[in-house]
Amino acid sequence: MKVTLVSPPSEKGKYEHEHFVIPKNGIGYIAAYLEKNGIDCSILDAKFEGLNFEQVIKRLTEEKPDIVGISAMTSEIESGARVAAEVKRRLPRSKTVIGGAHAISIPNETLKEFNEFDFLVTGEGEITFLELVKTIEEDKDLDHVKGILFRRDGEIKTNPPRPWIEDLDQLPFPAWHKYPPKSPFYYVLSTRGCPHQCAFCMTILGKKQRKRSPQNVVDEIEWLWNTYKVDQMIFLDETFTLDRQRTDRLLSLIIDRGLDRKMRWIAQTRVDRVDEAICRRMKESGCYKIEFGVESGNQKILNVIKKGITLRQVEEAVRSAKRAGLQVACSFILGHPYETRETAQDTIDFIVRLNPDIISIGIMVPHPGTKVYEMAQRGEGNYRLMAAHWSDYVKFGGGGLELKDLPRHELEKLQAKGYLNFYLKNYRFFDLISYGFEHRRQALAAVKKLIAQH
Repeated sequence: MKVTLVSPPSEKGKYEHEHFVIPKNGIGYIAAYLEKNGIDCSILDAKFEGLNFEQVIKRLTEEKPDIVGISAMTSEIESGARVAAEVKRRLPRSKTVIGGAHAISIPNETLKEFNEFDFLVTGEGEITFLELVKTIEEDKDLDHVKGILFRRDGEIKTNPPRPWIEDLDQLPFPAWHKYPPKSPFYYVLSTRGCPHQCAFCMTILGKKQRKRSPQNVVDEIEWLWNTYKVDQMIFLDETFTLDRQRTDRLLSLIIDRGLDRKMRWIAQTRVDRVDEAICRRMKESGCYKIEFGVESGNQKILNVIKKGITLRQVEEAVRSAKRAGLQVACSFILGHPYETRETAQDTIDFIVRLNPDIISIGIMVPHPGTKVYEMAQRGEGNYRLMAAHWSDYVKFGGGGLELKDLPRHELEKLQAKGYLNFYLKNYRFFDLISYGFEHRRQALAAVKKLIAQH
C-alpha cells in the first residue's frame, strides 16, 4: 500500500507571499506516523517545491499511489479538489482523502460539494489516517474507524469522532526527510489547541491546550540542529506562553543544552500572557521575534470579537518585548463585525502610535466553523458574503465578505492606508521600500484590483 500526502498548488495569482515557503507541519506529522507504522509514504508539497498543477499531476501519475491524502485550508480546497479529480481520472483505482482546516470545519458540506473526495478525516490526522489506510488495505469494514466520513450507496456516512491525542510525546517528529532539503527553517509545534474564544478563529485542534513535555520539545529542537543544520525555527503554538511554568522549564532546557547559541527562533502569543521578565527569558534562550495578534485598535471591537484583551495590555506587551530586545510583530484585521470607517481608522491610528517593528493588516476572512462565518451567513454584524469561490477566502487580495456600510473596495483602501500611515508617519521610509519589494507581487495585484474597481 503506497500513500502520497499532498499540499495542493496555489491558485494562480492569489497574492501569495513570494519570499519563502516553509514545509507543512501537519502532513509532516502524518507521514512520520505512517512511516513509523510501516506504511510506504511520500510527501508532495506543491507550494514548498514551487510546483504547478500539471507538475503535481505528473508526479502523482509517476508514483501511482493507492491512496492520495490531501490537506487543504479553505482557500486551497478547490485546488485540492482539482488534484483529486485528476487523480481519479488518471488513476481510477486510487482512493482520495481530504483533511485539513476546511474539511475539519465543515466536513459534511465538504463531501457534499466535492464528489472528488472518497473519504474525509476530521480532527487530528495521525491515528485516524493510519487506521483508514490499514482498513482500506485489508478491505475491512469502515464503520469502526473513528473520525472519518465516507460515501456508501450514494450517501455520506459519518463515524463517531476520535478523541484528541492527549500524550503528544508518543508522536514521532515530522518527516522532514521526505521534503527536498532546502528549507531555511522549520516549524515546531509544542502544544495543540487553544482555550480562547476569538470570533474569527478556527480552533480545529480543540479548545483545550494539550502540551508536549518540555524535554520532548527540546529533543526535537536538538534533532533539527543535528540533522538539518538549520539555525532558525518557528514555534507554531497559538499561545506559546499560555502556561508560564511550562514555558520557563522549556526555555531553561534550551539554555541548558546550549541551543540558545545555535538556534534563533520566533513565537506567537497573547499580550495578556507576557511581561518583561518572560520576554527577557525568551531573548536569553534564542528568541529574536515575538508575534502578537492584536486584531483591532478599538476596544469595543475587541470586546465584540471576544478577544479578551485591552489596548493598554497591547501597549504594555509591546513595550516589554522591545525593552527585552525582541523584534515585535503585530497582526491586525479590518472588517470585524460592526466595523465602521471610524473603528477602522482607530485601528490605523493605533498601529501608528504602537509602532511595532513589523505589522500585518489583513481583511477579515469568514472561515467556516467560526462565529464570523455564522454571522456572515445570517447577515449579522452588518456583513454581506460576496465570494464566489473558496479561493477568495484570503486576507490579502481576496473577496470573502464586506460590510453593508463598508464595501470591499473601501476595506482595501483602508488596508493600504494602514500600511502607508504606519511607515510614513513613523518616518520609516527604508522599511516601506523594503516591505514593498518583499511583497511586490501582492502589492501589484492589489493596485491592479483597485484600478479595475474605478
